[in-house]
Amino acid sequence: MMIDLKQILQSNGYAIFHIDSSVQNKNLPDESRLSMMVLCEDGSAVLEGNMQRVTLTKGSRLLGAKMFQTKILEVSPDFQAWVLLVADSFSRDITVGMPFEKLGNLVARPVKQVTDDQEWELLIHLMKCLYMYDTMRGGKHTFEVTGCIFRSMLLVMVESETEENGDTKVKMYTMADTYFRDFVHLVSEHSDKEHEVAFYANRLNITTKYLSDICKRKTEKGAKELISEILISKLKREIRLSGLSLKEIAYKYAFADQSSMGKFFRKMTGLSPLAFKQAGGVTPE
Repeated sequence: MMIDLKQILQSNGYAIFHIDSSVQNKNLPDESRLSMMVLCEDGSAVLEGNMQRVTLTKGSRLLGAKMFQTKILEVSPDFQAWVLLVADSFSRDITVGMPFEKLGNLVARPVKQVTDDQEWELLIHLMKCLYMYDTMRGGKHTFEVTGCIFRSMLLVMVESETEENGDTKVKMYTMADTYFRDFVHLVSEHSDKEHEVAFYANRLNITTKYLSDICKRKTEKGAKELISEILISKLKREIRLSGLSLKEIAYKYAFADQSSMGKFFRKMTGLSPLAFKQAGGVTPE
């Protein structure tokens, strides 16, 4: 593989190529947020990624998420396979609205022997279509076309998995589901300093009202209440374990002063931070 995969991934969001037995002992790009799809057309190979080894044989597919330190350890002389590497940002954009639970099930069982000939031919055909489009230069709708093909491949796998498990009800997630998931992630990451709904709505490019409506539909709680619950959980842990003074904790969590933190803490728990600390970090039932 003489191509610069890292550069291609940064530029396009994905990289697609065909490999054979010459790739033995070769490393794929060392990225922490990289999804991988491999379709083994012939022969066999042993790959190592995410500290696990997997074996591919003719007619099997590999689907892995957030792969790192991926290396092709062993290959048979007749090994032939298609490889698709997808950056996390690209993957996230094109899987909006897809059944995340089902996708998670696919990744949980990364290697599968595809026994249905039509399914296998369809996956190979879609991979080749993606490769053909990728070789075209100056495409005006690259993201839309490549995203559609990749999405189609995932849906083929999801349908197959669903049929095998006898589950005919596949929940299709909406943009609201995605916004809520990303909101919870953002609050967990930024609530040390950001306590207002507007910050998170701006990060998600939606209105504060829409964000609160989503939260209420999901949890029967508003966005502000959820932020406060996550924040108070952090404050409790900080008081119990950090050894910092209450003044230092107030500063760390972006309160105007210790008094402001105290009012918030009492409102959420019924205790002052000092009383909570003196009680050994336990709130009354």
